[in-house]
Amino acid sequence: MEAKYNQQQDRKRDDNERLDFTSFDWYSVLPQFGVDPRYLTKKHGPCPLCAINGAGGKAGTNKDRFRFDNKFLMGNYWCQTCGPGNAWNLMLACSGLPESEIMDRLRKIKGFQPVDSVARPVAPVRVDAELTEKEVAQNRKRLKQAESGARAIKPGDPVWQYLSKRVPGGDLRRLSPYIRFNPSMEFYEDEVVKVGPDRYDTKSVCRGRFPVMLAKVIDSERKGVTMHRTYLTPQGEKAPFEMVKKQMAGIRKLKGEAIPVCETPGSRVLGVCEGIETAWAVATAYRYSINVWALLNCVNLSVADIPDGKFDKVIIFADHDKIDPVTGHRPGEHRAAMLKEKLEARGIACEIRKPPKEGTDFADEWMAFYLARKATRPYIEQQAKGSDADRRQEQSSRPASAAPPIAENPRRSYPAPNSARETHSRYR
Repeated sequence: MEAKYNQQQDRKRDDNERLDFTSFDWYSVLPQFGVDPRYLTKKHGPCPLCAINGAGGKAGTNKDRFRFDNKFLMGNYWCQTCGPGNAWNLMLACSGLPESEIMDRLRKIKGFQPVDSVARPVAPVRVDAELTEKEVAQNRKRLKQAESGARAIKPGDPVWQYLSKRVPGGDLRRLSPYIRFNPSMEFYEDEVVKVGPDRYDTKSVCRGRFPVMLAKVIDSERKGVTMHRTYLTPQGEKAPFEMVKKQMAGIRKLKGEAIPVCETPGSRVLGVCEGIETAWAVATAYRYSINVWALLNCVNLSVADIPDGKFDKVIIFADHDKIDPVTGHRPGEHRAAMLKEKLEARGIACEIRKPPKEGTDFADEWMAFYLARKATRPYIEQQAKGSDADRRQEQSSRPASAAPPIAENPRRSYPAPNSARETHSRYR
């Protein structure tokens, strides 16, 4: 049996080596193996592997983690959850066919001819490819245009309304000036168009102009790298599209840069997390007593650019993601552990916290806490008023010469809803 297994492995290895995987148009081949053509775009979108496996984080977050760039002509892609891969991974996952049958079908497809003495190329994954000078100049121009049209948020504007709904109870006067309001930016969506008999491409289509929460991503030297956009309605709701959160093309690829959501100069404690809303929920829970940064995604979080000597402690507020069956770990916690290891190696105290419920983040946790507190407040106030009335009646019926009993303040059983102790308790 072992000899038969070894023969099968040798045959598979030989087949792979004799097929030139760079010689074919993967945009035409992959749909024949069950890969929807809408996935085959260089723009960020949902990941087919995550969709099949039900993997990766909170429900509904598989929206913009995947990009098919075919960088090395081998059907290459990158997913923030699955990592890098190529056409072989996609064919295995989407077709459900055994490897031997996939190889047989590939041999029959025009363009895949066996190549003698040519090994299958294995190129390194270049996730952080450098931009050209022309691309940097173009991106910088667009970033400046977006920033020039932005202004500080004010009560009643769409960003103020959005954050008030998403993170109720927050004091938006404490929000970092790096988060601003642009009243009108164009929103583009990709449409899949057929450009040949078996060839598809994508075309960007403008859906109109919308208010935007515009957040500036800066490095450790406080220099801007890119902008993050959240498209809204004038009423402070998310715009009526699937992917309303978009990162602008920056002057370089992200390598740990962050959005300062709450800045507290007197504090030497830093909280880091993924989303802007999560960061604002953490800041609100701590009553703005610590610094809080948003790193946008778990991959960027794992390489957070935290300068030496500025913070004595870093708290990582990880999303409680579902287990990824492909990797066997929870992406948010796994990446948080990577950052923790790096920080502790530098001598920085660090700890990881996560919400108790799977599939949630600390913005969800804060919302649940706030609503529960709001629901119990009328009962607490009613009990307090009743106790006050009973005490007044008792005092009026007591003889003037009688010594007052040892009274307890009826309100002391119910801690003040805005106390630091109560708001911190869900995050410790």
